[in-house]
Amino acid sequence: ALIELERAATSGQPYALAILDVQMPEMDGFELAEHIRQHPKYVGATVMMLTSEGQRGHAARCRELGVASYLMKPISQSELFDAIMTALGEPSQPSIPLITRHSLRENRRKLNLLLAEDNAVNQTLAVRLLQKLGHTVTVANNGVEAVQHWQAGGFDAILMDVDMPLMNGYEATQRIRALEKTSAGLVPVHIPIVAMTAHAMQGARETCLRHGMDAYLAKPIDTEALWRELDGLAQASEAAAAPTSTPVQETPAPQSAKVADFVAARKTMDDDRDLFEEIVRLFQSDAPVQMQHLRQGLVQGDSAAVLHGAHTIKGMVGAFCAERTVLAAARLEQLAALGDLTPAEVGAAAAELEAAMTELQSAMQNYQW
Repeated sequence: ALIELERAATSGQPYALAILDVQMPEMDGFELAEHIRQHPKYVGATVMMLTSEGQRGHAARCRELGVASYLMKPISQSELFDAIMTALGEPSQPSIPLITRHSLRENRRKLNLLLAEDNAVNQTLAVRLLQKLGHTVTVANNGVEAVQHWQAGGFDAILMDVDMPLMNGYEATQRIRALEKTSAGLVPVHIPIVAMTAHAMQGARETCLRHGMDAYLAKPIDTEALWRELDGLAQASEAAAAPTSTPVQETPAPQSAKVADFVAARKTMDDDRDLFEEIVRLFQSDAPVQMQHLRQGLVQGDSAAVLHGAHTIKGMVGAFCAERTVLAAARLEQLAALGDLTPAEVGAAAAELEAAMTELQSAMQNYQW
C-alpha cells in the first residue's frame, strides 16, 4: 500500500481515499495509517478503517491518527457508500467526530412511519427495530385502521403488510391512492408505501407495484434491506427505485426444511439479545392460543378460522426462519382457502403443522445464545 501511495503521489495523481483493514500481516492498519500521516505528500488521502473485531482503544487511536471513520465488517454497500460520502465531504480537522455505524444511523433523517401489521410478533419485532433506528412508529392492526391513520396525516411512509383482516394491504393501498387523487391538498400527494409480504414467490413484487405500492420486502424482513429502503425514503429518493429485496429462493421440500435458523433470526433482529428474548416470550405466549383457535376451527369445520389461524402462525414462525413450520402452515392455509375441510389431506397438513410446531418449541427451549 505504501509503495502504491508513493507511486501515485509521484505521478501527480495521489489517492483521495484509503480504506484500510485493521488486521493485516507484517504491518496492520494502524501502523499503515501512522506511515500515511508521517508523509506530507499523502496528507490529501482520507483514511477509513474497517475491522471485523472492535477493541477498546481503537476509536481513540483513530482520532489520534486522523482516521475519518471506523466501521465494523461485514458492511453493507449502502453503509460503506454513506461512510465514504460523509468522510470525503468533511474537512480534515481533529474536532470532526469519528464516523461509525452508529453515527451514520444517528445522522439520517428520522421518519414518522405507519406500520400496518396484524400479527403481534411481527408488530413487536418491526416496532423495536424501527425505533432503534430513531423512527417514530404508529401501528395499524388492519387495512381499515391503516387508511384511517393515514387520513389523520403526518406520516412519511407506510410499511404495509399484504395479508390482513377486514381490509388487506392491496385494498388499503388502492383506497389510499384513490383518496390521494381526490384529496384537494388535504393529505400528501403520494405517500411511499412499502409492501411487506410472506409470499416470497416470483411475481410478488410486480403484484405489489400493480396495486400502487412503491417497493417490496419479503418477510421475515432482512434488516439491511429495511435500512436501505428507509434510507432511500429519508433521502427523498424516487419512489419507484429498484427493489431492495433479495432474489426469491426456491422453496425447500418440507422434509429438507430447517426447523429453525436462530442465527439468521438474530441477524434479522439486529443481533439484539433483549429483542430476541422478548420475541421468543411473545411467541411462546401467543402461539398456543393461535394453535387452539386453529384446532377449534378444524373441529367445527370453520374454514375461515383455519385459514386465519394458519396464516397467523405462518407469520409468527417466520420471525425465527422456521422453514418447516412455515411450509406446513402455508399448506394448511392453501387447503383452507378452498373452503372444504373434509379431505384427508387437510388432516395430514394439520398433523404436519402440529409436529413442526412441537419441534420448533423444543428447539427454542434448547437454544443457547
